Amino acid sequence: MTTKLILIEGIPGSGKSTIARKIAEWYRNRNTRVNLYIEGQSHPADLGWTACVPVVQYDGILQRYEAMRDEIECNTAVDGDFAFIAYTQVKTDNRNFYSELEAFEVYDGRVPDEEFFNLHYDRWRSFGQNAESKDELNIFECAFMQNHVNELLFWRNADEDNIIAHHNRLTDLSITSIWSTRPQKMVQSAG
Repeated sequence: MTTKLILIEGIPGSGKSTIARKIAEWYRNRNTRVNLYIEGQSHPADLGWTACVPVVQYDGILQRYEAMRDEIECNTAVDGDFAFIAYTQVKTDNRNFYSELEAFEVYDGRVPDEEFFNLHYDRWRSFGQNAESKDELNIFECAFMQNHVNELLFWRNADEDNIIAHHNRLTDLSITSIWSTRPQKMVQSAG
């Protein structure tokens, strides 16, 4: 397989999830192994609606919410020093759970810039290394541009040069081996 990653991006309400599902279905009908990642679900590279819990604190969360352990674990990916929990996918009436996990999010300016960038770069690098060795297609809805750009613009006051540098770095990570053709680097627009 030459294409290992398809990115679906667009403004809210433009049909990203619908087209991502249709593309996944088209490939699956042709016997291609497909991993579809919709915004907010447990994701191998994006951190939107994800609690980035240090591994040393993860067991404590599982113990405090023992009744939800299975659901928490199925919405968690442990990578390096962090357990990445797609906590909004865990269904519960326990508001304390959501409050506690929300405190571990990295969006909305909750962590210093360096930590925000390093977590993303490490996730994309790890995803690329893992995906490179597998014969399967990954479809990301809203993971490369929308969430990152919103965060950089609205919470981190990043200028165009810094946003471009961030996306170019993501492109330059080891994920370049999973693109069917090398994506073009973003360039600053003239004027």
